Amino acid sequence: MKQTIRDRFSDATQRVSCAIVSNMFPIRARVKNGRLLCDEQTGLSEGTVLDLVVDDEGDDLDEAERAALNQSISQARASLAGGRGRPIGDLISELKR
Repeated sequence: MKQTIRDRFSDATQRVSCAIVSNMFPIRARVKNGRLLCDEQTGLSEGTVLDLVVDDEGDDLDEAERAALNQSISQARASLAGGRGRPIGDLISELKR
C-alpha cells in the first residue's frame, strides 16, 4: 500500500514528538555573581550547548480552565489521529494572507 503524504507527515510528527519528549528533562541552575551555576549530572554529550529559559513555575489556570485546556488538547489529538490534521506550512501561509 502506498503511503500518503498525510501518513508520512503523521509518522514524522510522532518520531519528532517522541524524540523531544524523551530528551526533555529539567536542569536546575542558580545565579551567583551574575553567572549561572549548574551542577547537575546529565547523559548529554560533552560540549552539548543548551538554551536555558527562566521557568515561571507554572501558570495561573484555575481547575475549570485547566480542564478546558486538557479537553481541547485531547480533541486535537483525536483529530490528528483521525487524519484531520493540516501541514503547518499550509496553516502559516493561510495566516499570512
